[in-house]
Amino acid sequence: MRRFARGAGLALALLLAEGPFVCADAQSARPDVLDGSVSAMLDVLPDVGNAPGRQHATELRVRVLAERTQDVGAHLRLRGAVFVDGLVAARRDLGGTGATRAAIIRPNELYAEWRTERFDVRAGASRLVWGRLDEFQPGDVVNPLDTTRFLLDGRSEARLAVLMVRPRLFLPGGWVLEGVALPRYRSGRHDQLDETTSPFLLTGAGDAACPAGPASCVTLIPVRREPGTGWHTLQGGGRVTGTIGRVDVGGSIFRGFEPFGQLTLGPALPTFAPGPPVHNLFQTFPRFTMLAATSRPCRAPGACAAKRPGFPSTRCRQRHRRRPWPAVRSRLGLAWTARRAATA
Repeated sequence: MRRFARGAGLALALLLAEGPFVCADAQSARPDVLDGSVSAMLDVLPDVGNAPGRQHATELRVRVLAERTQDVGAHLRLRGAVFVDGLVAARRDLGGTGATRAAIIRPNELYAEWRTERFDVRAGASRLVWGRLDEFQPGDVVNPLDTTRFLLDGRSEARLAVLMVRPRLFLPGGWVLEGVALPRYRSGRHDQLDETTSPFLLTGAGDAACPAGPASCVTLIPVRREPGTGWHTLQGGGRVTGTIGRVDVGGSIFRGFEPFGQLTLGPALPTFAPGPPVHNLFQTFPRFTMLAATSRPCRAPGACAAKRPGFPSTRCRQRHRRRPWPAVRSRLGLAWTARRAATA
């Protein structure tokens, strides 16, 4: 099947206001503190579609984030982080009507954690980082991504919180054994703010269902089949990390569902009126198994990390692997994004 691409665009990003970025480890060392930040970004995309002519889009995105970590006694830690995203955009060429406005409020993290010297367990909505590379981490599959946030802000901001139970066992010699169970499936998103008209949507308004010209147009009826909630749809895995000599090593395994669905064209449906043929367009989320091994020399600061993940139960993963988008990022700068269509 053919995966659609949104072409190439030029984005201009301006960061108007921003609070300090604090990593998870640093934040956990500062309990009982309420942190917050406000950021705004303007992006301009002159041509983001494959249709003739220009498909122009201009967006102003604003995010307000508040987070707090609270210790209750010697062993219980509570953490909550909530963000509000707002959007004002001109997306008329992408299917919008006039000015597009959208706003959401979502929990970034909302969990309780019981901590002891040799064991801890976390339960709630959370985000886990599995991997050591910067942005393209093949083994980091616990949390689905928001692809718009990934392109604009990076992987750490793009992770979507999921409900989970995460126990950890701290073994002698610095080894850590970790498990994770996800009772409910959550899919990835191309954009959480009015996704149907988003310029970052891979199958959007600019992609007509006419593969060989106007005479070959078909009518597509989308059918989305997400995994349900139950024991048969449970996701989970585990990993072990430690140090051998002067090399940090780790191994992980995870069994879950694809965060973005695979599209399959169904047979033609019977119709009683003249017009283009009608087909169902099925979107399914198959299971996959991820195996990963990591190693990182720790003899010098900034040493590189090596990662070898594998997906033995996903036959088409290598054929549909997307190329990374090159980008130049700064406080005020230009970012060039390009997407290439993949076929199988």
